[in-house]
Amino acid sequence: MSDTKKACKTGFFTALAGCFTRPEIFHQLRFQSAWRTFFHLVFFSLLLAVWTAAAQYAAGAGAISSAVTAIGESFGKIIFSESGARPEIEPDRGRLVPLFDRTYLLYYPEKGMKVLLPSDAETLVVWLPEQFMFGRKMAGGKDWVIGFTEAHEVAGDGLELFLDSQFEKSSVVKFPAQTLSPEMLGANIKAGFIFGTLIVFWLRYLGMSLLLSSMFCLFFMWTRRSAGLNFRQAWVISIYSGMPGLFIGSFFPALNLPLLTDNLVYVIVLVIYFPLIAAKEEQRNE
Repeated sequence: MSDTKKACKTGFFTALAGCFTRPEIFHQLRFQSAWRTFFHLVFFSLLLAVWTAAAQYAAGAGAISSAVTAIGESFGKIIFSESGARPEIEPDRGRLVPLFDRTYLLYYPEKGMKVLLPSDAETLVVWLPEQFMFGRKMAGGKDWVIGFTEAHEVAGDGLELFLDSQFEKSSVVKFPAQTLSPEMLGANIKAGFIFGTLIVFWLRYLGMSLLLSSMFCLFFMWTRRSAGLNFRQAWVISIYSGMPGLFIGSFFPALNLPLLTDNLVYVIVLVIYFPLIAAKEEQRNE
């Protein structure tokens, strides 16, 4: 094996294009360093996360705008002070505002309120004067998991008691004094949606690729027991051979496509593509 091959450096776009169109490029990629391969995967995962976040935002922008409009009409401006966050309109009256499909905002300004949730409610944003919490209905029942920094299981008929108990606790977040207009709230929600979606899918794509490709690489090396490839070379090949599956799989969460998931598509492509490329490179046995 030559020093040139040991020091082989392939550019990101050359490597990416070759993974999709020129399988023979894997003979060059196998000599690339693990670190360079890792950074290519990090950048590729970021690009896919940007595309996924943009597609999901485009699909959900209308719903987000409608939710912000509903909040503005019901609450007006949100006034932050040392005593917490309260709405401009009727700050002492609790209310339930629909946001998205089966998602509601519950404003609970004081103890003793009666809460009657719609039967279709599955997700809940709880607004207390000194803290915000998020709730999700547990599968197959009326109970909820609610919290912010700590999750609590709450019985469906015990929601008021749980919320009352939160008034005895110190504020989770100290709010700076300011007034937030509906327009500014909408901008913050949209930015948070895009950034949050991007981070979640970046870590998802990166973690999925690292975990599954490494598992297949280990399995391949253990079952073949061949000297044709060392572990680093097999791992590099597994990362690059998984990139087409990562790309195809990203369409499913981005466009909310049915039947398959991104990780299932990734596994299908990897199971087919990686053994073919690795076996071919084994035969070269350089």
